[in-house]
Amino acid sequence: MAFLNEFKSAGFGDATLIRTLRNARTFNPKVVVAEVRAKRDITPYAAIEKRVLEGNTMAASCPITLDTTRLKDEVSTIYSQVATDPDGDFHFHRGPGYAAEYLGYDRSELAALPDVSTACFAGVGNPHSIGPIETGETVLDIGCGAGMDLLLAAKRVGSSGHAIGIDMTAAMRERALGSARSAGISHVEVRAGDAEALPVGDASVDVVISNGVLNLVPDKRKAYSEIARVLRPGGRLHLADIAVEVPLDEDIRNDIDLWTG
Repeated sequence: MAFLNEFKSAGFGDATLIRTLRNARTFNPKVVVAEVRAKRDITPYAAIEKRVLEGNTMAASCPITLDTTRLKDEVSTIYSQVATDPDGDFHFHRGPGYAAEYLGYDRSELAALPDVSTACFAGVGNPHSIGPIETGETVLDIGCGAGMDLLLAAKRVGSSGHAIGIDMTAAMRERALGSARSAGISHVEVRAGDAEALPVGDASVDVVISNGVLNLVPDKRKAYSEIARVLRPGGRLHLADIAVEVPLDEDIRNDIDLWTG
């Protein structure tokens, strides 16, 4: 099972796939929502979990000929536009209505958040549907965008916890920080960075969440290694992302326009 093996090879040790969910109402049937627990084998694989990910892969790195600097610039440009004009013409779905109707978010929880944080939401699944985030925990949101998932996590950990958002797009970071202030949530921090070099200390995080971000990362092995580095023993990764049934050919993987839509 390539998907899980990537986590093991990246330093999760005896990582266990705790649970995977396919949301039948999602637009993309290949969206995988999964929880991986780091460095502590707690739950054996269930047959249904094996079936969900069997044959689904996410390429661990992009082709060596791909201009990864340009790729990151293009991704940042697209999401800067989303931050500025969330109702603009994009190839992906956005907003609280989409999140509630197709991804299973609670409408009342979303309504309690600042509009800007939910309007810019462009995730592919619901990492909060995987398992609980407990009071007092430290949560890291990789690619936090305007902060919808981040603020939901912050509400779950409460004032005794800590919610950290990482995003490489300045406009999105501004939206996330502004949303946290508007919501009166003071235990939120937003940092500049990306998944390949997380600006977070070793073994300092209880839960990592990420929603539709790792598929855009050029070096996924490095991203997985970074997640393993920052998680405490027994920490959890709540991941929602896109997988494919068959490997993509080199021409497709070298086309930056296809990476960014």
